[in-house]
Amino acid sequence: MGLKTFLNARLVPNWHQAWRWASMQGMALAIVIISAWSIMPASLLAYLPSWMGKALAILALLFAIVGRMTRQPQPAPVAVRKFAIPDLTGIGTWLKLASYLATAGIAAFVAVYITNAVDQRTIADMKAAQAVADLNAQLASDKASGDLAAMAQKIDAQFAADFSAITVLTQTQIKEVTRYVTPDIDRRYPLACGFVRVRDAAIIGTDPANIAAAGCSDDAAAAPVAASVVSAGDVSNYGICHEDELKAHALQVYVAQLLSTYEAYRLSVTKVRK
Repeated sequence: MGLKTFLNARLVPNWHQAWRWASMQGMALAIVIISAWSIMPASLLAYLPSWMGKALAILALLFAIVGRMTRQPQPAPVAVRKFAIPDLTGIGTWLKLASYLATAGIAAFVAVYITNAVDQRTIADMKAAQAVADLNAQLASDKASGDLAAMAQKIDAQFAADFSAITVLTQTQIKEVTRYVTPDIDRRYPLACGFVRVRDAAIIGTDPANIAAAGCSDDAAAAPVAASVVSAGDVSNYGICHEDELKAHALQVYVAQLLSTYEAYRLSVTKVRK
């Protein structure tokens, strides 16, 4: 007994034409859908809803049930079927056509859905990455602002301490002038009017010829200003110069720290953006 005889004796008539049956096509489509979903990578499944595979398989099985319950035309002999026009009046033919269209439609739907899902996920990932980058940049900005505030507070504290020290020192030196330039020295060593003229011109910032020493007849005469008074004025002026120098130094330190903090912030933001 041959294999064909064995199968003909145990299987339904025309079993070798089973691939044409709508019921078989529906079940085969369900098997393909279930198999495709089972071997699909998790990275691709992430773009699809969890219900889609089951829903498509159920639709394919429903199609198979409808095809199984519907009378389908018997295939014509090969010699006739080769040139025959399909019978469009039978529901079986329309079921087959519907199965082909459904398969193509499902494939197109899945492809379009996946493409759209990938695009949406890509956009969502980009927005999420941008949000994270913006948050990290804001955190870096807040840290930089905090660093600047702490730096400014530290510089201000140091400046206040140094400024107070210079002020105290200047006031102490002014009080000590009469100890080292006594009234007796003032009487014994009067200052020349020419000296006072040149000194005042240097303080004002002009040519000595443009000013005249008060109470002086000529430059060789004794000036009415005592040496102790001039010394106290010089100490005060130099104290002011030291204070200005301290202010300039504090500003230089602040600018240098500001640039350093900004550079660190710029590098951190650039690293976050990448």
